[in-house]
Amino acid sequence: MKAEFSGTRCITGKARNQASGSCMMKAEINPVRKGTQMTSSKLSLIGAIRILWILILGLAISASTYAQNGSVSGQVKDGKTGETLPGANILIEGTLTGSITDFDGKYTLESIRPGTYDIRISFISYEPVLFKGVVVQAGKNTLLDAQLMEATTAISEVTVVAVRRSDTEMSVINNIRTNPLVANGISARQISLSQDKDASEAIRRVPGITIIDNRFVVVRGLNQRYNNVWLNNTSTPSSESDSKAFSFDVIPTAMIDNLIIYKSNSPELPADFTGGFVSIRTRNMPEKNQYSLTIQGSYNPQSTFSSFQSYTGGKLDWLGIDDGTRSLPGYFPDNLQNSSLADQIELSKRLNNNWIPAVSTTLPDGKLGFTMSHRFKIGNTSLGEITSINYSSSRNILASINRSFSVYDFVLDRSGMDFDFTDTTYTQSINLGILNNWSWYLGKGNKIELRNLLSNQGESATVFRTGKEFYSNTEIRSFEYAYKNRLTYSGQLSGTHSLEHSESQVDWVLGYAYAMRDEPDIRRIKQVKNDNITDSGYGRYFLEFPSNPLSSNAGRLFMRTGENIFSGGVNYEKKLSFGTFKPKIKAGLFAEEKSRSFAARKLGYIYSNSRQKDPSIQYIDVEDLLSERYFNSTTGIMLAEETSKSDSYTAANHHYAGYLSVNLPITTRLTLFTGLRLEKNQQLLSSYNRFQQPVTVDIDSLNLFPSANLTYNINDKNLLRLAYGKSVNRPEFREIAPFPFYDFRTNAVFSGNPDLTNAYIHNFDFRYELYPDNNEMISAGFFYKRFLNPIEIKYIETGSGLEYSYQNARAATNFGFEAEVRKSLGKEGWLQNLLLVFNGAWIRSRVDFEEGSIEQERPLAGQSPYVVNLGLFYTDAEKSGLNVSLMYNVIGERIYIVGQPKSKPWEYIPNIYEAPRHLIDLMISKKIGKNLEVKLGIKDLLNQPVTFRQSVDTDVDLSTYQAGGAEVVHFTREQIYRQYRPGSFYSIGLQYLF
Repeated sequence: MKAEFSGTRCITGKARNQASGSCMMKAEINPVRKGTQMTSSKLSLIGAIRILWILILGLAISASTYAQNGSVSGQVKDGKTGETLPGANILIEGTLTGSITDFDGKYTLESIRPGTYDIRISFISYEPVLFKGVVVQAGKNTLLDAQLMEATTAISEVTVVAVRRSDTEMSVINNIRTNPLVANGISARQISLSQDKDASEAIRRVPGITIIDNRFVVVRGLNQRYNNVWLNNTSTPSSESDSKAFSFDVIPTAMIDNLIIYKSNSPELPADFTGGFVSIRTRNMPEKNQYSLTIQGSYNPQSTFSSFQSYTGGKLDWLGIDDGTRSLPGYFPDNLQNSSLADQIELSKRLNNNWIPAVSTTLPDGKLGFTMSHRFKIGNTSLGEITSINYSSSRNILASINRSFSVYDFVLDRSGMDFDFTDTTYTQSINLGILNNWSWYLGKGNKIELRNLLSNQGESATVFRTGKEFYSNTEIRSFEYAYKNRLTYSGQLSGTHSLEHSESQVDWVLGYAYAMRDEPDIRRIKQVKNDNITDSGYGRYFLEFPSNPLSSNAGRLFMRTGENIFSGGVNYEKKLSFGTFKPKIKAGLFAEEKSRSFAARKLGYIYSNSRQKDPSIQYIDVEDLLSERYFNSTTGIMLAEETSKSDSYTAANHHYAGYLSVNLPITTRLTLFTGLRLEKNQQLLSSYNRFQQPVTVDIDSLNLFPSANLTYNINDKNLLRLAYGKSVNRPEFREIAPFPFYDFRTNAVFSGNPDLTNAYIHNFDFRYELYPDNNEMISAGFFYKRFLNPIEIKYIETGSGLEYSYQNARAATNFGFEAEVRKSLGKEGWLQNLLLVFNGAWIRSRVDFEEGSIEQERPLAGQSPYVVNLGLFYTDAEKSGLNVSLMYNVIGERIYIVGQPKSKPWEYIPNIYEAPRHLIDLMISKKIGKNLEVKLGIKDLLNQPVTFRQSVDTDVDLSTYQAGGAEVVHFTREQIYRQYRPGSFYSIGLQYLF
């Protein structure tokens, strides 16, 4: 802590060639190597360099051996579509020498004696090609590409041990084109050509999608509450306790198969999304045994190499885990009110009373990743395993303006302030993620998959504050030490089974997810400046001890949230045939059981004896005052219980769904995909309100959600879509829990509203799509959404501080236009390597109020009036190995918190808006040889401030304040509510494949 702040002292002290669902088949000519086991430990940079030199030496020795022979390499593609064919067989006739094409349809036959050979290339359901007289020369490589045509005659039953590849840009574009829904996506192939480290960066490349803080998804300008994220066909546990959020940064890009965002509703998709449904599929079956090591460092000019003050913790903080240093001791009673005065004094002494922040120098952020994949052949089946381990550590320093405003003072023409603070926040974040996926391809369209994701995140934050509270007319300085540990696990066991010669299919999934959020020992201290000029303590800051404990001013807070999710689903799809009319029907069931428990423990410092207290101790430095010396039963202080019944709740959600859909090819050009989804959802919560009266919430609903998607194919390259779907937006547990929580960062109390109800939305889409080429797409469309009872966060006027809660508005309407472009800028030369990706949306929104309401016209909270995403990608992987991407994004201003209307329309508390912010990211990568890749990047190049503001824009009748005639004056004023710069990040990374 800075000396001028208080008397507290400080002491110093992607892999390529890997893909889920690739077209791989049984290979008899190249048996898979046995898997090797690897153990991971703490690797130093020196150790990594030693390993690299050993690998280089080994490659050099191998190269000298191979130089005596030659090699053959090439790429195999579909002769009609140009799509690469992984899993194709390459065999030298009359020998046992052969290979299988990899992720990109490429192959290499190495160590071949010089001579002339006949080489056969074949693939299931394609006509084989025989190349005769292929010459192999010593020390040289012979290039041999092939294009295979689909076989036109029926073939006998063959055991295939993989599925069609789904991770290429072409396959994703084809999926979007043939999908009956309005959708967008990105493939693992495009991700691999970028500098993206994880899904939080990759998702930014999807047209129309914006992500905030690596976990909040914005689609068509709608914030995270209206969007949903599923991982491998099951719901994801939220990384936040009070809103929908998924930590995309725990999934490395090397583990992504594809990422699709659906914008129109479907019977087989859950009904609780309105903006977009994000479906992430992680990779399962690798092409071959492979390992990759990634190391990255980044520099932030506003933080790196600066002095950093952190919350002193335990030995496992570097792993994002509190080792118990911040936890309450096991012997600590459940309620201090049941303890004697002597016991309370003794317990106060036994807690960790180190209040001195640790001071260090901020080093560059670091990230380390390791991925390995193995493939085994078991009889006529294939077993695959992919594991990824990622670790990152980052620090940031933010200087922010933090204010709150009441009614504007029109007479004096100045803001009516509640408080005006300057905050300095030191944040350290640790992320540790592990993914482990297994796949067993049994042949004949049958497979079993097991996917696991474990994420552990630790965040330590130290906030120092100075400023003035106007409602108490005091100058204050305060600080908060906080630590947050978030542990998330998501696992799925699934299967897919083809029946009746692939005329029908059954797939199923069983899922379990666990989310834990532990916030042990949040410490808060608020000191007030003595402004009494006649007092001996004039001009000094003192710690005010209230008669009743108040942890927000002087105390300690312990919070813990635990959530368990069990889910299961089954789907059946059947192809029917009535002559030339061949519809498909699909039906399914889904069930999910979610339970949550939340508990907060509040402890506050008070005088132990109000009659014998010594007020002079309030001026003592905090680290001395809150040490053992001043914990006594006479003139000193002690910890007391503030916890009440409203500081905990238990909740559950019982969700059961079933659907029936049909895909009707009405004509050769016109297709209707329609159906019904039935959802039975019951949301339960038990707690107490702030008056300690029991509160029980039971939102029980049974709803039908119809949807229809009509597609008209004008020709092979042009199509029209028309879609309708009904959706729902349910309250989050935290939004209906009456628990009042004081948030230090915003200096506000947030409380839930048990009277919230479900919001329902009717969604309409009309879109035109053009596909100039296999990798290109252009679209333009119109969308309309009608909201009933939308949920918003709202300002609550209390007169003694800032408070926010949640409400249902009566109704709202959104409509807008959207355009998307994914287009290559040329067919020849360097322009053919340049890809333009653009998405722009213009949206209008209006909330409806009851007749006679004093509310003022405004858009729906969380809705932006425009969104622009622009990306320029240069990819020359074949020749130079150079890849460059330049991305731009801006989101129009949107209401963050709804204001408070007044009887006099000009005296309203204005809405709080989040201002637009222009983001530019630059990424460059260069391959060096076959195995090493260097990546450079700049994230948030402009580093524009994050700004929340209020606007006063009204006509004021000043005669209501001043005598002497009417005078109407128009006021237009801007008020900064909160503002800070997050920083730019310059990174360099190395990836080595072996």
